[in-house]
Amino acid sequence: MNSNAILLHRFRFAVFILCSIVAAHVKASNPNWLFYTRLYQINAIVTDSQSVWVGSYAGLARIDRASGSQEFYNPSNSGLPSYRIDCMDRAANGTFWIGTDKGLAIWNGITWTIYDQQNAPILNGQIIAAVLADTAGSGWVAQEWLHWYDGSQWTTFDTTNSPLQSWQARRLYKALDGQLVVGCSSGDLFFYNGSNWNVINPADSGFNSSLVQSIGQASDSSFWFSNAYGLYHYSNGSYAFYDNLNSAMPNQHVEALCVDANDVVWMAVSEYFGPGCSPCSGGLQSFDGTQWMKYDTSNSDMPPLSQVALDLDETGRPWIGGTDGAIAHLDAGIVYPQEVKNSGLTHPSIATLHVHPDGKVFTGGGIADPFLYPGELVVFDGLQWTSAAGRFGSNALATAIGPNAELYVKQRDSLYRWINGIWDAVNWPLSGATIYYTDLREMEIDRNHNIWTDVVAYVTSTGGGPVFHEGVARFDGASWTVWCDTNSALPDRPVEHLFIDRNDAVWMVSLGLWRYDGTSWAQPPQPPGLNGNSRLAEDSSGGIWVSLDDFGLARFDGTSWTNYPNPLGFGTGTYQDLAVAADQSVWAAGYSHVARFDGSNWQLFDATNSPLDVNCTSVEADKYGNVWFGFPVGLFAYRDGGVVLDGPEALAHRSFRVHYHAVSKQLSLTWDDAYLPVSAQVISPDGKAIAIACPLNDQEFRLDFSRLTAGSYVLRLIDRNGLPRIARFVVL
Repeated sequence: MNSNAILLHRFRFAVFILCSIVAAHVKASNPNWLFYTRLYQINAIVTDSQSVWVGSYAGLARIDRASGSQEFYNPSNSGLPSYRIDCMDRAANGTFWIGTDKGLAIWNGITWTIYDQQNAPILNGQIIAAVLADTAGSGWVAQEWLHWYDGSQWTTFDTTNSPLQSWQARRLYKALDGQLVVGCSSGDLFFYNGSNWNVINPADSGFNSSLVQSIGQASDSSFWFSNAYGLYHYSNGSYAFYDNLNSAMPNQHVEALCVDANDVVWMAVSEYFGPGCSPCSGGLQSFDGTQWMKYDTSNSDMPPLSQVALDLDETGRPWIGGTDGAIAHLDAGIVYPQEVKNSGLTHPSIATLHVHPDGKVFTGGGIADPFLYPGELVVFDGLQWTSAAGRFGSNALATAIGPNAELYVKQRDSLYRWINGIWDAVNWPLSGATIYYTDLREMEIDRNHNIWTDVVAYVTSTGGGPVFHEGVARFDGASWTVWCDTNSALPDRPVEHLFIDRNDAVWMVSLGLWRYDGTSWAQPPQPPGLNGNSRLAEDSSGGIWVSLDDFGLARFDGTSWTNYPNPLGFGTGTYQDLAVAADQSVWAAGYSHVARFDGSNWQLFDATNSPLDVNCTSVEADKYGNVWFGFPVGLFAYRDGGVVLDGPEALAHRSFRVHYHAVSKQLSLTWDDAYLPVSAQVISPDGKAIAIACPLNDQEFRLDFSRLTAGSYVLRLIDRNGLPRIARFVVL
């Protein structure tokens, strides 16, 4: 344990621990890579007496049921081969079977074993639809075909030895008598007893048939299953069917179901727009054979949007998870929600990323599905996540950061600024300007707070009607100046990229590279391989870097370009973002990888040698030498020697004493020297400030410790000069 970490037990009797407060970070405590996320698209939930395990599109998480603490497993810190988990099951011995888009992961709590095309060619690299963990290391996998693994060998069931067709097996369930039940895309339910196959299909009895979403079994051996049309009960050759029209069923879109010991059917339901339901909200619902009950946002604290994963714990309580990345459980009629995240992100998919020179990271999520589940903007200062919610969501078209760390968000025909925690509307008078709309996606702010954006302008023709032209515009806070092909050398083409260098020269990619020097637009020498996806960055010497065809780079020294072809052989493509780090190396963001170029050598980072996923959407560098990457699964930070989060390390250490009051569960911090903090914060594991610190006098702070769940915390004291002192402690 390092010198500024405090290890405390929640119920330990009074002890004194000597430790130190330091200004800013502890480099030794951070690895080269850090990963921040918030789960979304929860596809599987598995419960046991101590934990809830959650599989999602941002990895695997374990939630301790007693304390609420969370642990995360993903390629950055475990043997999990992918961030995307589509299905999951747990054997009686505790071994997990996890289906990902990069193969099957089997984990016994210690060892990860991966089966993919390299060691199990029958797994063809496609998404795994379902897994069913059996005993003694055996289990089933539904992919293109149905596969059985007995612990040493694979057996495939296809048209030669089963009635199954390609891509037909979608859901797997083990019946009470030990038979395998296979729910199919055709609507069939196949039953396999190890020798023979039997089949049922509701279409044979005149019901609608489609992909089987979920399967369960009652104590009398009858089956419940669902498809897009509703819920079915199959018993002794007969069907009962329930939907929104023929019953009091609240929502017929059942994504998952479980049958409890009392034969109550519990269902996770998704949002639904259809007959008899316009709309039906997502949530949790139940049916006891007579009465329907539903829990959603209208009558409980159920998380919003669709719920798609469900499990019952050992007491029969349902646990549920869905597309918004939160989980919830029902206990005595009350829904208890819980977000699953290790950061302040409101959505893992990074839609915008900016780093201010002071080190603050501005990021917002939702690029993967902004209208289904928009994220909000947050600011991260290395310790604390601060919400900048209110003007981002699904309507943001472009964002930019100003010289005073103010954040601008452009929406259609409107502009908002976030500064010092407050949003205000920027006067953006389009009336009277020759602008048709600013519903485009480029924006930059220069040192004089001028706003530059791509626009569609109109010019009156000789006949009196408007003629539309694409171009660029500057707004100085009072009026617009517009440049297009009618009043400048610019082409009538979309603006693909805007960039402002340290001298406030504006660069633009639009059918070539353009530069505005404060007077006019002109084309500098053109780098070979420039295209509409090319992006710009600037180094400390004023050199302009650009991404080119074939994943190459070029640098402009003010006179000429020097080309740096990429020798790594990725074929045709262009890096979609660039950043220059503190050591002047150039970082380039691509779909399959990111690359670092130090002026001589290229270095590749992808899933084979780093925790990175695919599709890096943005890259930024801060003054501490960290490089930040935006991905659909979350936010990554990298630095050789360890990521620095809190600034330069102080040379002076100040000792203080810690006393834990076991009865009141409070923590006292006292010191003898002249250090006089005026405020204190405790930062939670997910970066939120907890108001539990209060000063008793000039030389003691007392913290209410009773409300802290297990996890790693940061204590931040601020002195009268505004300088922070940081200590880290762990609650067990």
